[in-house]
Amino acid sequence: MPKYDLQSNHFAGLEEDRLDAATIDALWQLFVRICERWQNVPSAAALRTRWLGFLSNRIEIDPLYVTHYRNAVAVIEELKRQPAIPAAYEFLLTDAEANNAPPQTPLQRTRQSVANEFIAFQLSVGGFKEFTGALNYPGYIAGWNGDGPAPYRTYED
Repeated sequence: MPKYDLQSNHFAGLEEDRLDAATIDALWQLFVRICERWQNVPSAAALRTRWLGFLSNRIEIDPLYVTHYRNAVAVIEELKRQPAIPAAYEFLLTDAEANNAPPQTPLQRTRQSVANEFIAFQLSVGGFKEFTGALNYPGYIAGWNGDGPAPYRTYED
């Protein structure tokens, strides 16, 4: 069976398609910086196992993510070497040009295919609840699931 026709249903994929420890560590640093910047999760370290599962799922759904992740590490390393860019992660997460769609540069691909997805993942595993202070968010997408009145305004209010 030719290589292009092999199905990859495992995080590691084929031997040459694995993410090495250095790549995973570099991606983890990006995720940690996202958590630090948003300050909406108590500890990024508590999310590491779920984050690794997220990486695995992304690669299983679309093996092209191996390339996205490797390119993201290269972009971050290049940003760190630029003297005009003092904070590589800050630049990656805030540069307005990096969000221009469709992505046409390695920076844009890194922001849109990696960093933005890490942000969405971080929000989905608890960041949104912390961000809102649970004022209008009871912890369930379908709404309040407890006794007594809803802890947020209802249409009757």
